[in-house]
Amino acid sequence: VILMFVGTALASCIMRPAKAEYSKPLREEETTPPFGEQLSAEDDSECLQDELQQTWLQSSCLRALPEADGFAHSTASIFAGLQAGFDFQKDNARNQYEHLLSLWRSHCSTVADRSVQEKKPVDEEGLLTEALGDLHAELLEGFIAWRSKFYRCKATAAGEEPLAMQLQESRTGARDLEASRGAAEESRRQLMEVAVYLLVWGEAGNVRFMPEVLYFLTELVLASESVDPKELYGPWACDPSLAREPGAPYRSSFFLCKVIRPIYNAIFDEWYDSIDVDPKDGRDVKRLREGFDKYLPSDVANYDDWNELFNDPERLAQGIVLDDGTCLFEQ
Repeated sequence: VILMFVGTALASCIMRPAKAEYSKPLREEETTPPFGEQLSAEDDSECLQDELQQTWLQSSCLRALPEADGFAHSTASIFAGLQAGFDFQKDNARNQYEHLLSLWRSHCSTVADRSVQEKKPVDEEGLLTEALGDLHAELLEGFIAWRSKFYRCKATAAGEEPLAMQLQESRTGARDLEASRGAAEESRRQLMEVAVYLLVWGEAGNVRFMPEVLYFLTELVLASESVDPKELYGPWACDPSLAREPGAPYRSSFFLCKVIRPIYNAIFDEWYDSIDVDPKDGRDVKRLREGFDKYLPSDVANYDDWNELFNDPERLAQGIVLDDGTCLFEQ
């Protein structure tokens, strides 16, 4: 079975459909109409979903496995919906979708190899489901532990830990949950959590140096009651043409410029005063604050300091203060 799976992977690379049989993936400039003729958010999301689904069904060796069509549809739907709802960059959605397929393929091989080593027949019918479960447990191990600690902290007033989280902590619990809720629903929950984490990670840039911050952002996305950019990001999201107009604010994408960039700016301002351009090679040069070139004051926070804050729910509940002076978790 392993040889068949490897053979399928090689075949997918060698025996690709003829160019006339499929369209190449559309890039941002091809999917975005001219200024004043933008697609509706719903149409735009459907275009991305179709593109991602075809990436699975035409380019990935996972297409040869049972239940591939259903997983391809669900995965593409989740990524396209998250991209439209939270305005992640489209190329980030494309990249992280392919990232997920690569991880999934590797875990399918691992599951099949484990069955062979245990001298058990490989269950191809459940291969994608079991591999997804293993992928979820491995990739989100840190997030699951962080979220469990977060929900159990009284200071955050986050409420009772959901049953799904309680049972994630052991493989037996996860299997019990799958049996009680149904494999399809459990797989969709795992897909959603993995997709959100990968999309946040893909946008984060240097913020990746603070994994607990990424966990916090991931949980905010998962717990969000709204998936409408107009409600999440304010008036700029009400007119998509403004966001795409050259020179307009927040042209990068709302999640990047309204969530990730302010976090990076807060850390940057602790150390640096400005960014100049080196006239010799044209590279950016960060200018440290006055006096910082000799030594950094003891109260200057770095990545580890910020990450430590988000790793401690008690301190986090006291440390995040809104513009009106109230704490976030008092809302």
